[in-house]
Formats: sequence, structure tokens, C-alpha cells
Amino acid sequence: MRDVVYLFGDAKPLPLEIFAGPRGRRLLTLTAYWRGEEFHTSPLSFKFAQKNDKLHGRNPPGGIIVIASDYAGEPDEALARIRKYTTELEQFSTWRARQNNGR
Repeated sequence: MRDVVYLFGDAKPLPLEIFAGPRGRRLLTLTAYWRGEEFHTSPLSFKFAQKNDKLHGRNPPGGIIVIASDYAGEPDEALARIRKYTTELEQFSTWRARQNNGR
């Protein structure tokens, strides 16, 4: 499942996954990746950036970003909560600048 979500100041089509738990509990998750000053919406583009950095002798910080919301009925209710949360996030460059100042 993919849907457009406003994340870090930019509307991106992001992969969304549904995880099932006990007693009918469901969890909708959005996954993104960051490396250096960029964020990626697919694991393939993240891996490509990682390999490219290694070829050029660079090893910037990076990681995975997972945002999740549970729901009981339809995943649309969880998607609405995720969208509300992500629209309130600051831009990625601003977040990275704060991370770099904390070193």
C-alpha cells in the first residue's frame, strides 16, 4: 500500500504497511530512511545512497524513521492520524541542522 503523505515539509508517496496483532489489533506504519542530508522513501534508494557514499569514502550518519498508528476498523483512521502528525513535523534540513549542532 502506498499513499502520499506530507513528511518533513514535502509531499511524498510513501510505502505503508499493516501489521496484525492479537485480538484483531492492527498497526499502520510509514517507513522512511535518512542518510546525511537526505531522506529516502524506499529501501532501494537508501541502499543506493549508502553504496554511493562508501564508493566515495564517506560515511554520513543515517537511520530509519518509522511512524505508526493503531486502528480497529479501517486503516483510513490510522492514516488520518499519521497525516496529522507528519504535517506538523519540521523540514528535514531544519531537523538535521539541530542534530548537527548537538554534536
